[in-house]
Amino acid sequence: MSGKVLMPVFNEIDYDGRVQRAAEALSQSYQVTVYSVNSGKGYVHPEYSLETWDRPNRWKKIHFLVFSLWFIRQSIQNRGSLIYAHDYFMAFPGWLAAKLTRSKFIYDAHELIIPDGNEKMGRRQKIFYLLESWVVRRASRVVAANKERADLMKDYYALKQTPLVIRNIPPISDYESLGEYTSVLDRYKHHESAIKLVYQGDMSLERGLKKFILAFKYLPEEFRLFLIGGGTDAPRIEELIRKEKLTDRIVMLGKVPRNILPGLLLHFDVGIISYPYKGLNNIYCAPNKLYEYAQAGLPVIATGQPPLKYYVKSYEIGLIAEKEEGQPDNDPSQIASLIREMNPESIAFFKSNLGAFIREHTWENEKAALLTDMSELSYARTGENYGN
Repeated sequence: MSGKVLMPVFNEIDYDGRVQRAAEALSQSYQVTVYSVNSGKGYVHPEYSLETWDRPNRWKKIHFLVFSLWFIRQSIQNRGSLIYAHDYFMAFPGWLAAKLTRSKFIYDAHELIIPDGNEKMGRRQKIFYLLESWVVRRASRVVAANKERADLMKDYYALKQTPLVIRNIPPISDYESLGEYTSVLDRYKHHESAIKLVYQGDMSLERGLKKFILAFKYLPEEFRLFLIGGGTDAPRIEELIRKEKLTDRIVMLGKVPRNILPGLLLHFDVGIISYPYKGLNNIYCAPNKLYEYAQAGLPVIATGQPPLKYYVKSYEIGLIAEKEEGQPDNDPSQIASLIREMNPESIAFFKSNLGAFIREHTWENEKAALLTDMSELSYARTGENYGN
């Protein structure tokens, strides 16, 4: 081992694949300890250590502050050579902990929070944006989830170096028993000709899920939709499905453990990726679900953000819900027409192209890039940062 890495994330690590992948990769060369919110589900990993913070039921408005102070205290007690902070929540606390312990600081920007010229920032968002602005020029390394985001950050913050690109590509996983989800899938086995679509991710109506749900009012009986994930809009989505009398064709599976998800996706035919056309973080999205669907053999129907459009069209692995410049987002009837194009013949064609896409986009390549860069950082002089 060439040193200790302290890795804070203000999140439950159980469902955060990006943090899990980074921790596991760096554990090959470092002694890694992840500091996260306690999910209460006993998550452990054989390759790295985990320290968790118990979120109290009260004082919700200051949970972030309390967690940050807890991590800073932990970092002083367990000094590491590198502090690798995840997401904008941990940008400033991670930098401060690195300053206090004289560690090198890496900032992994899960999201793109630089403002869009047409977007009005709320107070909370503005605070985190200002903190990121301070930190990003002082980091020893900045990591972004795709090239588009890295280029935007470099230009906007006038960085000396382009952030290291580590894409959200999961490793190909072994398939585990589906347990309780087997009985849910068995309910639909009598629909032998059914074309089963799946959306997995945040249950957020802001992401454009409503138009995909309402599209089923215009689709024949053989189409089904399964929704995997949790979120604040889950009750509203469930109510919408009931109101539109679609409960026999749209099934909400809720949050699914990451170890079960790969095997579960094998039971569907088409994956849905949906983002709004508002905010740079959505326009230049970097979803891991694109790769998860591909690894499960699923072609996709995706909204037309530039990164999604590039991959889906270049590799011919699905269909894009096009949005005309200046026009409103796709309406449900247009989405229904697109879903109808996913027939057995087109699905077979798109599936035949998934192999090339998977071979050219592997976690092994991303992991090698991360390990190489961290090794170079270990030998760089302490004063180097992105703002010099």
